[in-house]
Amino acid sequence: MEGIVNRLMELHGGQLLTPLAICAALVLIFKALSGLHQTRGSARREFLELFQEVDKKDDLWLSVAVRHHFGVYLPVSVIRHLCKLDQPARAILEIADAWPLVDLDDVSGEIRWRSKRHANPVTRRRLAFAFLAGYFASALCATLLAYILVVGQVSARVSFVYWVWVALGGVVALYCAHRSDLLRTGGPSLKRWLGVE
Repeated sequence: MEGIVNRLMELHGGQLLTPLAICAALVLIFKALSGLHQTRGSARREFLELFQEVDKKDDLWLSVAVRHHFGVYLPVSVIRHLCKLDQPARAILEIADAWPLVDLDDVSGEIRWRSKRHANPVTRRRLAFAFLAGYFASALCATLLAYILVVGQVSARVSFVYWVWVALGGVVALYCAHRSDLLRTGGPSLKRWLGVE
């Protein structure tokens, strides 16, 4: 194994050291995420045990139980409304995913958009398209820069800075993809399950 690592480090004059470090970091992140996924399975079991006889539990318990499973604190009135529907698990899941876009007004008790620009469906579609375009642009730039660094003859010291830019481009691409998906699917979910226009 040591010989393989030494041979990889010798390729391109040591330029591949930074991508190898990034790959090693990605492997560690993948292991951490898979550990979280296993933890999530046990959390799902615990949630199902907690959710028995929901009518006998108080509002705080219900809110915390939904947070435990879906990752978002939803208002109890919204949870109870969604539990009365034909597909309560799907409804809670979709509303929990879309909840960053909306909030419950404490005074009036109605659900309102956190940002006024998200209240308009046309604006949401345009923003989703803009984030999707941002995803493709940043992913393309990061990929091209990574290709140039691998193929080109750039010193290891200088290439480190550019590899950081590649990583940042990847992070921006993932953020744009997430926001695009949230804006594209959040509005229809809120309209379907809660009637929010």
